[in-house]
Amino acid sequence: MKPDRANPYFKPLGYNKLKHGLQTFANTPCGGGITATLAPTAQVANDPAFNSRLGGDVAKATDLYNRLKDFAFANVSSTDDVPHPGCRKQGTFKSIGISPEFRDYLHVRKQP
Repeated sequence: MKPDRANPYFKPLGYNKLKHGLQTFANTPCGGGITATLAPTAQVANDPAFNSRLGGDVAKATDLYNRLKDFAFANVSSTDDVPHPGCRKQGTFKSIGISPEFRDYLHVRKQP
């Protein structure tokens, strides 16, 4: 799988929209992605590979699991169900220099 940068070219002041979801240079990767799921609490807390990180303490492992689920997964078990801002394609850039053109990313042309 090739890595993808959804927006290496933010328009000026683009981060002002962070609260409502950033606009994207190419919105093709917005519909998919990796899905992570959490196993049920009892299964994870009793898993030696998981609770060994906490000295084998099942109560601490359960607490860690619950915090992970709450803060990283918004209290759901799959990243498909985590609320996220919408994905909208940003507008075009006007190129700099001769022959102005409008493109998805900024073009800089030589001045006459």
